[in-house]
Amino acid sequence: FDNIFNDSTFYFPVVPIGEFIVQEVDITSSITRCNQATNYWITYNNTGTVTTNGYVQLTPDSLTTFIEAIPPPDSTAGNDLFWFYENLQPINPQQIHIIFDMPSVEEIGTNIYFEANIETWEGNGDDKGTINSELVCAYDPNDKLVSPDREGNFVLFEEPLFYTVRFQNTGNAEALVVRVDDTLDTNLDI
Repeated sequence: FDNIFNDSTFYFPVVPIGEFIVQEVDITSSITRCNQATNYWITYNNTGTVTTNGYVQLTPDSLTTFIEAIPPPDSTAGNDLFWFYENLQPINPQQIHIIFDMPSVEEIGTNIYFEANIETWEGNGDDKGTINSELVCAYDPNDKLVSPDREGNFVLFEEPLFYTVRFQNTGNAEALVVRVDDTLDTNLDI
């Protein structure tokens, strides 16, 4: 280097020392909240030294329902979804975005398990990624009380009825929207 202030570009080529088939797959998700759509992302990468062709497989939890994926799956078998890839260059990560509906509050606290796999058509470069998350729900077992509360449920004419609506969140997640609705019988005058 004759001149330290010389503005030049120097290229240093990277040459592999051998041919290796190494691939990685990872799966992540947003929070698994009951009765809501949950986003999942599969990231797969060729960390080897040769271009590969093969497939990515997703095995979702049987309690969930597939909504859509970007890109859409190339094939399905039972609940499993498959994406085929061609010419996956080394150090060129790709991502699949999938959306699933979560089960209802009856499954509160259940672990939701997803498994993603990657493999070449020849059966090389296989890798597995898993995610296991607890299904969280806001749950409100509310009730309504009326006074007077007489045996036989009778009241006197013109006697007022006083209602108490009780609600609380007994689930394992915060309640995002709280709305209290109470519909009175059409024979009652509020």
